[in-house]
Amino acid sequence: MMALISVDCRAAAPAAETFRVLTDLVNLPEAIPEILSITLLTDGPIGVGTRYTEERKMFGKSTEETFEVTAFEPPIDDGPGLFTVEADSCGMHMVAVHRVTPENDGSRIALEMTAEALPSAWMARIVSPIAGLLTGPSMRKMAKRDLERLAAAAEQV
Repeated sequence: MMALISVDCRAAAPAAETFRVLTDLVNLPEAIPEILSITLLTDGPIGVGTRYTEERKMFGKSTEETFEVTAFEPPIDDGPGLFTVEADSCGMHMVAVHRVTPENDGSRIALEMTAEALPSAWMARIVSPIAGLLTGPSMRKMAKRDLERLAAAAEQV
């Protein structure tokens, strides 16, 4: 079973700037205070194959996840941008797809997050439907707040 969270937010900044702020992983904690730190695990510029660890305060506790960038397509010529990260954690495979599209005099950031129990994680398969019902509204609220903060950071540049 897959859980889906879908949120979006408008930014009064060009799509290219919004995408730059979203993918500037090293400085992301400045835009989103709940992200305590990001440690890059790979060298070179951010792109497909980049791996990083994110420490975040969530539900009152510090959590740490290792993500890999699986799609990195900056907006070109007023086209959309795509940034996708994936992680395996607690018996779940998580995917976060970010789309940045031009919109009038700004841009729109959309996020779709899915989580699916890994085949070998029988306990996660049993618990995930219940956990999704319990944490879904909180996760949606957190994701929306993150996007609003990213938009505000893009607007300040």
